[in-house]
Amino acid sequence: HDRTVEAAEMPRSSGGEFRCSCCDFHCRYDYFGRQPPKVSEGIAWLEDVYLLENPAPGESGKVPLICLGACCSVCGVPVCTSGSCSLFYQCRFCKRCAGDAHDYFPAGLEKELRRLLH
Repeated sequence: HDRTVEAAEMPRSSGGEFRCSCCDFHCRYDYFGRQPPKVSEGIAWLEDVYLLENPAPGESGKVPLICLGACCSVCGVPVCTSGSCSLFYQCRFCKRCAGDAHDYFPAGLEKELRRLLH
């Protein structure tokens, strides 16, 4: 837990298998990083994310990409974006790291932390 994972350390890739370290969710991903190809220039995520090209764009509106998850900014494990597996507050926290640091989060996140930790 004492090492922060820097975005520059994470390899950018164009596909593979995403597995959440907190739940059983796993899925193919098409891109890992902040600025995926096929997205308008100037659009970027705040963190490196695992993205899936929308397999059914007609059914899901015009959303070109689906964010599956990201790596915890503290310990580096991959976690999905489910509210029961991770929390994003300035950066991504897995359930374990959010629990370890829960006293450092602002009071406004109590509801999200309670959902994540219980």
